[in-house]
Order: sequence, then C-alpha cells, then structure tokens
Amino acid sequence: MLLPIAAHAAVSSCPVAIEPAYATTFAATRPTPAHGPSDTQALLNLYGIGHGVMQLFGHAASWASVRWIRLHAAHGDPAAQHLLGVMHVQGRGVAQDDARAVQWFDRAALQGDVGAENDLGVMYAQGRGVPQSYGKAEGWFAAAARAFAPAQFNLGVTFEFGRGVPANPARALTWYLRAAEQGFVPAQRTLGGMYAGGHGIARNVVAAYTWDALAKAASQPKGTGALCTDRAMAALGATMSPLQLASAQRDAETWWRAHHKTRLY
Repeated sequence: MLLPIAAHAAVSSCPVAIEPAYATTFAATRPTPAHGPSDTQALLNLYGIGHGVMQLFGHAASWASVRWIRLHAAHGDPAAQHLLGVMHVQGRGVAQDDARAVQWFDRAALQGDVGAENDLGVMYAQGRGVPQSYGKAEGWFAAAARAFAPAQFNLGVTFEFGRGVPANPARALTWYLRAAEQGFVPAQRTLGGMYAGGHGIARNVVAAYTWDALAKAASQPKGTGALCTDRAMAALGATMSPLQLASAQRDAETWWRAHHKTRLY
C-alpha cells in the first residue's frame, strides 16, 4: 500500500519517522463524494475500498472490474477516476505508473473528489509522478480539508514540519484537532504525543492521556499503533496524579459516548 501511516515524529515512546507520514485516502474509510453517490461508489462499497484496493483484486471478477472502472473513468466519473489512479499507484490490475496515477487523480480532483484532492497532494509532497512541490501539496490538502479528516491531518503535518509553509505548531494543532474530532486515529495519536512532549504547545498530560486513550480504543488490539500507545499511556500515567488520571479518563469517556453511543470504560 502506498505511503502507509507510520509513527509520527511527535509521538513519544514510539518509533520516530524521519519524514512525516502523509495519510492517503485509500487507507481510510472513503466518504460519499460531494457530487453524490454513483455506480462506481456502489462498486467501491461492495469491494471494501476502505481496506485497500487489494480486496478488489481478490475477487474472481477482477478483470471485468478493471475494465468496468476504466470505462467509467473514461466517461468522467470522478470516483472511478480516483480509483484508477490508486490502481496505478499500487500496480494492481494495471501497470504501476505514478505519472498516470497523477493524471487520474487530477481529473477527479478537478471535479471536487476529496479523496483525489488529498492523494494528489501526497503525490506532489513526495514528488511521485510530478516534480516535488510542497506548495502545490498544501493547496490540494487545503481543498480536501473542508470536511475530510486525512487531508486535515496532512495539513497538520504540513504546518508542524514547515513543508512549503512556515512551521506553525498552533495551526498544526488546529488541523490535528479537526481530524481527531472526526475519529481519525493517526491525528488522535499525534495529539497525544504533542501534548505529552509539549511540542510547540503547552504540555498537557491530561489531554495527552485522553487522546492516547481514544486512539488505543479505536486501534487494532495487537497492532503496532496500539502497542505504541500502550507504552505512551503507561509512561504518562506514572507521572500523573489520581485526579489528573480520573480527569483524563472522564474526558475520554465523554468523547467516546458522544461519538460512538457506547461506553469506553
């Protein structure tokens, strides 16, 4: 899978990424495009695009599916164009070709497909299929960030690390918070690290523990992210008073119930 979400450099007690890890749309649950549902969107839902393109090609009808997607992409369906771009990035069902991927992402992005806007930003940020340009990357992330958590997270990375813009921890925090409030786990985990270490913001162990707890609850129990968060929470908990710990757990419980309608603890 292209550009997997790695441990963020702001997260303490976890492996540190040398470069910021951008979030790709196809590594997250895909929202309904702004232009409305389509036949292609129905196909994406059927094949579980939220778990990656590989599931699409694990299906017996993969050849027919590729042909179907090509046809709809050629006829201007932005969801099909975005998916065809992802297929070229991953080399699944079609030849691996970053330049072709960018072309399809661009066609879909110009029609307002937020996933394509985000992924086009990633391609510019990493110089894949196009000359590297943090400025253009920031522009596409901003276009997609109107309501899309991975793009909001990527803007947080952009401002935290000063990629094409002056580094601005306060603006980074704003974008991370917007993504985290939508339940985007990489943003929640990043906030835990920022608040725990006071990376460009005031240190706040209660907020750090709260976001770590939420990230852990939404992560795979034995995944690298969950184990990393376990270590961070253990380190934080050892420095917190009983009142601080109770406050963090209460805040996490309140957020979880509001967003999931179930109990966290």
